[in-house]
Amino acid sequence: MNEALLDVTRRVQKWNVSLTSTPRDFIEAGKARQARLLRRRRLLVMTAFSTMTLFALTASAAAWEFREKERIAIAQQELIRLAAGDVGRFELVLEPFDWDSKKLERTPVSAATLPDLNWRIYAASRTNPPVRGKELEASRVKRSERHVDAQGRLSEVLEVDRDPVFLEFSGRGGDCGSSWLYVQALPGYADRQTPPAAIHIPVSTCAATADGMVRLPAADGGTFGIARTEVTSEQWAVYGALHGLTGDQRTVLPPAFAQGGLRGLPLVGVNAFVAERFCGFFGRRLPTVAEWMHASQTHPQRTGKRVEGCVANLDGKADGAETLAPVGGCPGDVTDDGVFDLLGNVSEWTSDDQQENGPDPGFAGLRHYLGSNWAFPADEPPGRLSYVNSGAATYVTYALGIRCASE
Repeated sequence: MNEALLDVTRRVQKWNVSLTSTPRDFIEAGKARQARLLRRRRLLVMTAFSTMTLFALTASAAAWEFREKERIAIAQQELIRLAAGDVGRFELVLEPFDWDSKKLERTPVSAATLPDLNWRIYAASRTNPPVRGKELEASRVKRSERHVDAQGRLSEVLEVDRDPVFLEFSGRGGDCGSSWLYVQALPGYADRQTPPAAIHIPVSTCAATADGMVRLPAADGGTFGIARTEVTSEQWAVYGALHGLTGDQRTVLPPAFAQGGLRGLPLVGVNAFVAERFCGFFGRRLPTVAEWMHASQTHPQRTGKRVEGCVANLDGKADGAETLAPVGGCPGDVTDDGVFDLLGNVSEWTSDDQQENGPDPGFAGLRHYLGSNWAFPADEPPGRLSYVNSGAATYVTYALGIRCASE
């Protein structure tokens, strides 16, 4: 209502004036016209507001749709990246253990007691044997928060390429070096699932590394460790259970060698490369020729010490075994330091290769192995402790096994 009409209406009401029909009709007509203008103005405002609201909703919907398409595109790009890189996602479960060489069994150890337990991952060549390369860059390994479960296992979820790798385990509960595990292929993109599949890996503690080892003086003035006995089938079983990851396995034993599952038999039927990886799994290594020879210096066959009973497990039944015998069974085949079966039972791989500038250059590249075994004639001279055999590192026989050493 305009100001003039409003002023007239207020005065008429204030003075209580009775208007004739003509002025009254004029005023009412003005009021009606003013009301129509007000309604029109409100309709225009509401229309404009509705239009703006609709525009805002449309813009918001368009923005949401754009963001959703962008999110889908980014997710698709990520899937393409994961598929192209064959990136897997899995749960790594570490299961620490101690080893008892007398009972020939492992004992679980809670990772909660090993606060420094950790792992690192290194590239591995696709050659045979695989060669350890550089540590993988952090950008190639996506790790989640790790936790120790009720069974004492250390777990975390990983995303990493499906490539052959070496895993290094440190912080194993003492003053010892790392243990190592070769993995021929981690889970890849095709293996991704929810929840992620778990890979269980036993990790030897420092106590397991030290169990059953004899410390001897080294040529550099320090010391080195060498196992009292040859590796047994029971000890191998811990590592052999990882065949699906490592690809490493032993040759199947025929009945004459398995002997109905007799406990404590030495491991045989593995080549030098598998022997190296097995020792690494326990935080150990193969001995050098010099270390093996040094360990044999106080053997009865060198010192002339007389012993009663079994001299060594060599050919024939006179020593009590026709083929393999439980380790540490011959009282005549043990050094003053307590190292058993250097002369007999099985020969043992070393870490040394025949060199081109060595005594037999024509056999360069072959791997040395030492000691006699159950197939050697019993009347061989004691020089068998000094004789260095050589063979291809891929050589496998039922008379050749492993004795590990350590730093």
